[in-house]
Formats: sequence, C-alpha cells, structure tokens
Amino acid sequence: MVISIDAAFSLPCAGRRVMWLTRGLMIALLAAATGCAPGLQSQAAGTPAAALLQGGFATVLSAGPGSGPHGSAIAMDREYVLTSAHLLRAGERSLWLRRPDGMMAHAQVVALGAGLDLLVLRTEVDFLSAPKFAHRAPLAGEAVWALGAPGIGPSLSVGRVDWAQVVLEGSGPGFVAQMPALMGYSGGPVVNADGAVLGLTTAMLRTGTAVTLGHATGIDLDGLTQGQTRRVFALSAESALAEARRLTAAAAQAIERHVSAGAALRDPRAPG
Repeated sequence: MVISIDAAFSLPCAGRRVMWLTRGLMIALLAAATGCAPGLQSQAAGTPAAALLQGGFATVLSAGPGSGPHGSAIAMDREYVLTSAHLLRAGERSLWLRRPDGMMAHAQVVALGAGLDLLVLRTEVDFLSAPKFAHRAPLAGEAVWALGAPGIGPSLSVGRVDWAQVVLEGSGPGFVAQMPALMGYSGGPVVNADGAVLGLTTAMLRTGTAVTLGHATGIDLDGLTQGQTRRVFALSAESALAEARRLTAAAAQAIERHVSAGAALRDPRAPG
C-alpha cells in the first residue's frame, strides 16, 4: 500500500512558540481536566517499552537545557542516534538529547536519510545504548507500544498494527498502527511484545482543524480527542537501520579522505 504525503501530517515538534495566549489558555484547561500525568518511568513500568528507558531512549531538544521537548530518539549503537528528519529546523547543525534520568548530551547532525524521514545524529560514546531491534516485519493485529517525549498527555501509547506494510510518500516504508501517539513521539520507538523496536513514530494519518491548531500551539488536541482511533505511521526499523549504516559509513569514509588529504599536504615526502 502506498499513501500520498498529502494524506498524512508529520508529528511536529512540541516546542513551537506561536499563539501564546491561546496556547497558555489551553494548557491551563487541559491541566485542570487531566491532572498531572505520571512520569515516563511509571507509565512504562511493567510494559515491553520499559527496557528502552535504561539507555536506548532519549527526548530531543533544540535549544539545550531548560527548553521543552522537541521530539524523541533511539540509539542505533554506542554513539549514533536515530530520529525523524522533520524535527530538524532550518539551519540547525546540532540538537540536544535528554535521557529519562535527566542527563543531557549534545548531538551533531550526521546526515538525513535519502527518501526517508530519518535523521542520524552523533553523540557522546555510551551516552545511550542500542536497544533490541526486531528482525521481522510487524504482523497485522500485533500489539505495539510507543514512547514519546513528556508533555501534555501520556508519554506511552499502546495500540495494534492496522496495516503491516505501507509506503508513505516522502517518509519511506513502514506500517500503520492505531494508537494514541501524540506530538513529541516523532522519532521515538514503537516496540512489540518482546520489547524489540519495530519502527520509529513518524506521521499521523489524519488532517483537520485540530491538527492545524496543534501545529500552531504545540498542543495535540486532535490526538487527545481521537485517542485509540488515531492512525500513526511508523518508519520501518529495518529500513531506518540500513539507511543509517549507509550514511554513517559514507561519513566515516569522507572523514578518512579528508584526514588523508591533510596528512599528504603536510608530509614533504608525499608524491606531488
């Protein structure tokens, strides 16, 4: 199944700063209506997603310590991190990562995926640790869990795979699940019952007034009202990993060529 990008909206960052009065009023109303949500650790406790909080998951911030969450990310290995490309704002060359324990680290942009909504970052070695990745495609009806950046509404969503094999134009191959994922989940993991990462939350498959208002205020009213009926596209973990490995290998080769060229220029014995 191929879905046009016109039928989907990327889950945007939760840190946009427009329509201040409206946003403030909505926050107050929602806080009064929903009360204080439990912490991410408490929400994930006893679920297959809990293991990711031990080192594989981070929230993404663009402005450093003190700023609000911008999205989510997962580790690829000891130093490379995967998230959604649409989280990167024009001109940004680096982002910040925050672990569930509050520790933060700077992350440099390595590359954007070709034809995928994928951003590869490089951070401090061992700041995060790679989670378990699934080596199979999801199954229709399979239960899934997703983690997202803390904000208004829950940071853990539970749902089921609706369409197991989908290609979303501009985002890549993946699957669609029915689950109440919200703004701030972008780039975060979707896991199966074994806790293995099946994909990265990428886009929601519905438009409307509430979506437009959510883009402006940073409050995902559409997601909060849709709940379990929301359809969310997740980029395939296998596709994301394959592209990220290609990109990191190309970046390493470029650095090696640059270093070799510099050494040749400095060495008077090098052939001219």
